[in-house]
Amino acid sequence: MFKSKLINLVDYKDMEITEDMCGTPLNEEELQGVLEKIAKRNVITIDVEVVENGDLIVIDIDSHGERLQRDLPITIGLGLFNIDIESKIIGMKKNEKKSIDYNGAEVSVEVKSIKRRIPAELTDEIIVSLNIEGVNSVNSYKKYLIEKDLYEKKLRILCQKGIDFVLDNSEFYISEDDILVCYEENMKAYIHQAASEQMTLDEFTKTLSGLTIEEFKQKKKSEAPMSIKYMLVGKEYAKKDVNLLYDEEKYETYIQEMTDSSQMTIEEAKRNFSFELFQLMMYKGAAITEIFKYFELKQTV
Repeated sequence: MFKSKLINLVDYKDMEITEDMCGTPLNEEELQGVLEKIAKRNVITIDVEVVENGDLIVIDIDSHGERLQRDLPITIGLGLFNIDIESKIIGMKKNEKKSIDYNGAEVSVEVKSIKRRIPAELTDEIIVSLNIEGVNSVNSYKKYLIEKDLYEKKLRILCQKGIDFVLDNSEFYISEDDILVCYEENMKAYIHQAASEQMTLDEFTKTLSGLTIEEFKQKKKSEAPMSIKYMLVGKEYAKKDVNLLYDEEKYETYIQEMTDSSQMTIEEAKRNFSFELFQLMMYKGAAITEIFKYFELKQTV
């Protein structure tokens, strides 16, 4: 049981919204990148005259080798046929014949066809196929992308600013015992995760954060008070909805689901993920969700 207390909770609705919380619109380069992704999902296949890496070709092979066959389809560069032969075919023209060394034997290769997949030109028809209400042309899609991106940026900024406002201005009593519990339970979870990936804790923390084990531990200790504040705020918000109260019963259900999807026993799961860590995680989520939903609604009215 945590000893820390929330003494006074400020209202995130009292936060002043300023111009610097609006985000920056997509620039032309960023917008073009999004459009290219859409185009790549709508590729067309064309006939070309010279083989390049990635092309789908059909070759006619003349050889006494039993492993080779005529009219063989190959995607150049995948290496599914023979990476050495594939590399020697690059640069060949359609209907060109060439002798290639294959495992010490000469084989004759003729390129019968060359097809290449390329992104389709982004058209109004492709935009209509996306089924976005009110968006039926490339130009209207560009406007939609800019507005959507700006909306999402502003929402993320407002949510984080709202959380910071509450955590920075509310009054808490944070127990040193709770800080130790928060740190130790988090480290237990990291130790388990490292073991599950067959890594030492030192290797795991280096991969995860780029920090040494001592640097990582220090970081987690310094983050513990803020984690407790998140939990206390989320727990207060959750009182408005009984379904968001994370008690022992919900913890048992969570552990059961964890064991159902793994090879751990219930005892092992509880050792690796304690009730305290469960509350820290779930109530942090409740705090973020509460503030996110408020600003999401505020953005749409």
